Amino acid sequence: MARKYSNTFAETTLTGGITNSGTSITINSTAGLPSTFPYSLAIDYGTANVEIVTVTALAGSTLTVVRGQDGTSAQAHNPGARVVHPLTARDVAEPQAHIDATADVHGLSGGAALVGTTTTQVLTNKTLSGANNTLSNIGNASIVDVAAAKVILPFPRLTGTGADGTNEVLTVTGDEATRTKPVATVKRGGVGLVVGEAAVVEVTSDLSVDAQRPTGAAALLSRLYVKASAKIGLVIDRVVSQTQDLVQIRDESASNLFKVTSAGAVVAAGGLTVGGPLSGVTTATIGSNTTVGGTLGVTGLLTASGGVSTVDVAASGNVAVTGTLSAGAAANQTVTTFDNAAIRTTTSTSYTNTLSPANIAGAAFVAPPSGKVLIHWSVEKASSTAGAGVYTAPAVKTGTTVGSGTSVVAASDDAAILLNTGGAGQFNQHGQTLQVVGLTPGQNYNVSLEHRVTTGTGSFSRRRVIVNPCLA
Repeated sequence: MARKYSNTFAETTLTGGITNSGTSITINSTAGLPSTFPYSLAIDYGTANVEIVTVTALAGSTLTVVRGQDGTSAQAHNPGARVVHPLTARDVAEPQAHIDATADVHGLSGGAALVGTTTTQVLTNKTLSGANNTLSNIGNASIVDVAAAKVILPFPRLTGTGADGTNEVLTVTGDEATRTKPVATVKRGGVGLVVGEAAVVEVTSDLSVDAQRPTGAAALLSRLYVKASAKIGLVIDRVVSQTQDLVQIRDESASNLFKVTSAGAVVAAGGLTVGGPLSGVTTATIGSNTTVGGTLGVTGLLTASGGVSTVDVAASGNVAVTGTLSAGAAANQTVTTFDNAAIRTTTSTSYTNTLSPANIAGAAFVAPPSGKVLIHWSVEKASSTAGAGVYTAPAVKTGTTVGSGTSVVAASDDAAILLNTGGAGQFNQHGQTLQVVGLTPGQNYNVSLEHRVTTGTGSFSRRRVIVNPCLA
């Protein structure tokens, strides 16, 4: 803050002595002192003990001061010491420093500089605001970079022309970690195209890709025009480990009408009709587990890419083929597995599918159109303890990994083969059947045998599992 001055203050003296640490002084007269603060006084003026102080407040004849100013030292002064209101060295030095300064002048800080009218300067952190500011005669080459969200005026037109084939015409970035608004919007009336904060493009009107919507054609919201001549019309690349569908077409309630899964399977809710061969001129090839909910119409030859046992055509409506239909039925075939290895054991009193030596007996299968299967299993078993209960029951889970997945049917005593053995060495072989219903047609499941004992050690061998699909 600038110091204040007075021409009418007469020299006075201290009314009492002060130490070198006191922060207030009392003088005999305050007449003529500046009415505002701060200002300078000199104590013991004209002697070797002179001290410059800065006055910051006045109450009566007592002044609050900052000691030892302008190169002098705070020291003790006696009563009657001479007090004057002089022009000090800093009063002369500061204007000279101001003349030489190129930054941090007039109270500015942080390296700030004055802006000249014709001087070449680089301006940063400035805001040009209001209609009174005009930018004129600025060539394109002079505009190096415009940060995102800094240009907000409603320009009538934004045109970009590339200088050569290697330069981008227009780049809009929005990399702020906290961005919650779109990076850009293109409007005509309502919002036509929005580039979201995650660079997702949303279109609420027609979108043309290398092919303009026919002139005069009626507007259809969110219609996509793709020019396919001499190039692929639409390409969707799957990423590594992708599980989401590649394409979905949904109705107004967000239910899928048609989709292409990440594995390449095509699922059509209302039926799939093909006017000619699906692939080639005389042959058509489809992948495994093809499910048609309505009518499948094919003119030509329909075959399975993995052989007749790897494709399931499950039609809740009709399958109409003009030509030859060659399709197997992975979901309509019997699956058998047999563990005829050495005797395996467990001491677990709760159901487990892992014995010692470790091996899981079971099989993976595809649910048939009926959603029902019959599971047959048999096992030869014994116990080391007379009278002990030895149990074997099937467990059904989702997925193709036998023994893993989400449980559909848990192993239980109600569906188990039970042996109350008379002791060690008494092996007995038994079999059982269980019908499982409510499975999702075309989905993968697995069944595994699980075992437990009531006490002692249970022994198991010759374990067999058979899965038969039910037609209805």
